[in-house]
Amino acid sequence: MFSKEFGASLLRSTWHLSAPGVEALGKERRPVIAVLRRIWTLIPYLGDVWVPFVFHFDFVDKGVEDDPRSR
Repeated sequence: MFSKEFGASLLRSTWHLSAPGVEALGKERRPVIAVLRRIWTLIPYLGDVWVPFVFHFDFVDKGVEDDPRSR
């Protein structure tokens, strides 16, 4: 399942990915770009234009993150 974490996505988009053997959380890599995207969509007429920002997400598997052997 791939779902957006709305509470955590106020500044940077945050997504939750769950599948058999994977439980991961992904956040936008660059907070400045995330804020610029938010501003871009608020400007009338400009928000309807193609967004020139590149999206990069970093996903961390929660199972690996909590595993002491992964350090």
